[in-house]
Amino acid sequence: MRKGFYFMPLIILALILIVIFGGLAGMILTIPIFRVLFQFYIVITIFSFIRSVLGQGTITYVLTALLAYIFAFRLLPLTTGVWGIYIIGAYMLSGLIVFGLQPIWMNPKYMKPKGS
Repeated sequence: MRKGFYFMPLIILALILIVIFGGLAGMILTIPIFRVLFQFYIVITIFSFIRSVLGQGTITYVLTALLAYIFAFRLLPLTTGVWGIYIIGAYMLSGLIVFGLQPIWMNPKYMKPKGS
């Protein structure tokens, strides 16, 4: 029985996710409907964050409009790249936790109660 991390499946999973999310970022920038939907997603995300920090008010709408213009319209390729890196990182971290630690938490000796 093998012990430790299973690196080969994790490397394959990492490469597959990089290709998928790299292609997704390219699709977002080239296909108009995906571009508009991603811009809408960015604007809603910015508005939700600013509203949770500053509350409801005029400054919230002004700051949302300013940041939405910068990140959703002027710097969309940069925003898409950063979003892709964030998603890859989030999936890879959860993959490491779930698949990398599986031999430890599936080991029967760790599942026994302490008094037995």
